[in-house]
Amino acid sequence: MQSYNDWEYIRGLGVGGFGEVHLWRHRITNQEIATKLLKPNTLLRPHEVGKFKKRWLQEYNWMHSLQTPYIVGAIDLPDKTFLSYLQNNNHMRELPVIVMEYCNAGDLRSRLEEIEHQNGLHEKEIRGILLALRHAVEYLHNECNIEHRDIKPENIVIHRDGGGGTIYKLTDFGYAREIPEETIAQSVVGTRHYVAPEVIEPGSYTKTVDYWSVGVMTFELICGIRPFLPHKEFKVILTEILVKPPKSIAITQDLKPFQQQEKYHSHDKIFHENLCSPIFIERIEKWLQLALDGNYKTRGHTEDRLCFFTDLDSLLATKIITVFSLSSYEFYHFDATTFANTGDFFNQLSQQTQIKPEHIFITLPPLHPKRILANIREPIDFYVDEWSDTGNRDNPRAMLYVTDVKKRQCDYNSHRNTMNSYSAQSIMEFFKIDKQKYDKVPIWLLEEFERRVHYLLQNEQRYLECYIHGLYQFIISIEDEAFRMEESIQRIHENTLRVAGRFQQYEYTANLCAKMQNSQVPAGRANALSDKLHVLQGEVVSKLRERHRSLLRHCKALASREILQSLPKEDIYKLKSFREFLSRTNLSMASNAQRMNNCIEAVDRWATQTSKFPSNELFELHDEIMIQCSIYVKILSSLEPNFKLLNNLEKELESETERMLSMPPRQNGELITKMGSLCIDGGNDLPQPAPMSHNSVDSLSLVLNGHCQEDVTKLIENINNLNDSLMNVWGTESDDMCIDDSLPTTINDI
Repeated sequence: MQSYNDWEYIRGLGVGGFGEVHLWRHRITNQEIATKLLKPNTLLRPHEVGKFKKRWLQEYNWMHSLQTPYIVGAIDLPDKTFLSYLQNNNHMRELPVIVMEYCNAGDLRSRLEEIEHQNGLHEKEIRGILLALRHAVEYLHNECNIEHRDIKPENIVIHRDGGGGTIYKLTDFGYAREIPEETIAQSVVGTRHYVAPEVIEPGSYTKTVDYWSVGVMTFELICGIRPFLPHKEFKVILTEILVKPPKSIAITQDLKPFQQQEKYHSHDKIFHENLCSPIFIERIEKWLQLALDGNYKTRGHTEDRLCFFTDLDSLLATKIITVFSLSSYEFYHFDATTFANTGDFFNQLSQQTQIKPEHIFITLPPLHPKRILANIREPIDFYVDEWSDTGNRDNPRAMLYVTDVKKRQCDYNSHRNTMNSYSAQSIMEFFKIDKQKYDKVPIWLLEEFERRVHYLLQNEQRYLECYIHGLYQFIISIEDEAFRMEESIQRIHENTLRVAGRFQQYEYTANLCAKMQNSQVPAGRANALSDKLHVLQGEVVSKLRERHRSLLRHCKALASREILQSLPKEDIYKLKSFREFLSRTNLSMASNAQRMNNCIEAVDRWATQTSKFPSNELFELHDEIMIQCSIYVKILSSLEPNFKLLNNLEKELESETERMLSMPPRQNGELITKMGSLCIDGGNDLPQPAPMSHNSVDSLSLVLNGHCQEDVTKLIENINNLNDSLMNVWGTESDDMCIDDSLPTTINDI
């Protein structure tokens, strides 16, 4: 093929048994198209040519009529001269060339063959593929009365738009057919690893053949390997499928390579080595039992009810919140759609993580849409859809992090005792192979060993990165919360100054009353109030502000520690070098013994690194962060009692002042007149106040504050409202000073 006029030939996209696909780009409009042409084929017998032509025309017509974004559609080219050029290059010129939309990101087979997908794709991508495939298959079956009969990764193409969106499309209708009205014997078509057993034996089937193919491909997307003996010849595969239990979704060969008789095992669970959440795996296992039902008459059904599509819809509707515990080094997963309210979610979170509700510190990643925990109204608010793409390195590794504030260190071995126990045990089977026989180990067994080692390293790296990122975000969260409490601390400071001013007025009033009544007012109450105020100013507020400033300084210093940036990039488990060895070029030059030794060395490195983890630096960093967390918690817990303390002290001042002013009306009036001189304007223009009753709050306010009566009344009203609000918020009646003299500020203070 060569460029023609304004159409530039780019490259070939693929070659099949009968046709070949090419990519073209228009030089002016930059439009990209794919063309499917027939190639010379000598395998067709004369009596098969007519049937082949019928299929080609059928595919051409269907592609022009299918109207759904999940299926590759045909394009009508206005440039008839270019179309004529293509037609002249078609092997059978009487058959039309198929011109179709181009999907620019390849197909799923090339995606699965990428080294990092040895253990399957990430859950977000799998969900997107299943959503597209579900709509494409239902559209074909229900709207077009067509069954595809060749669904496989090669026939799912990917298109990425300029805005970062991705869509998956079903293509290649070379084996498609109209769904017959009755189940009759039909031709054997399809690809052997994806074709349903009834297509081969006994050869009678319905549209449920597509359910089987979707099920097989789904398993491969999750695990990176096909479910039914992918390394064996098709006869063995078919034989084992026909006798498998109804709920079996996978068949494997015994891992012992040199036994006389091969043994096979059926499984009703997905292989452990995958990158999906446990909730997703548990639910899709049940769906796969429907899709991979060996009986085509009941496949996709439950009690005569078709649920292949509806059950998949329910599964894809789940919104899974990923949580990582910095105290147990473990992931937890929750379906946000199953909780009635946040209370239920927090209770379940507490039960799963085994952290008491009062000890849980929840950290939202800094870029979380809700920003702070106070903005969370329901469990679904924790869920961030784009963050469910765990394959994107720019995304947080979890949607929220939890920490036990009463636990100084993380239990790093919790993860290894659970998650990796299965992997380590399954890998140990390969260590039992005699080294003298390494060169004779079959290829399929080598690939299985490499796949399991890759998962071990990849999973360990994932935990490490999540933990380090979680620590960093934990520090940032503490610092952010500390900034938010600064306003409350400043209010306490300002209120303390205000109460100190009122206490000076109280002392002046006491002296004035003593002079007017020619008697000394008892100093006991005044001294007690003075002592409380002195402690409040010198021991509580100043220390509170000092600790708060220290907390901010230490959080800033901890967040800048180099280990938080460098450790995830160090590749301490040598995952990158292991992947490099698995590249096609290196594997083609490696012997079986070299591949075995490479896996064993990788496991040894993993064991060595895990024995050293965490390093002393990381251990101390975690400890220092928890110290700052405890300081934050103590400062936060001190705010409520100190607000109460100020409120009660102010009430005592008012009560004592009112008691001193409880004198005969004449003397009281004289006192009010003399106190008027303390007003801001010197009292020269003040109206003479009326005699004060015992319940006259306005006159008392004038004495206490030295302001004009109207302004003072408003001030007292505001103060009373503030006090009432604080009472409602804090809701306690403790008068104790809330400050811990032993409160540490650094690790050296512990």
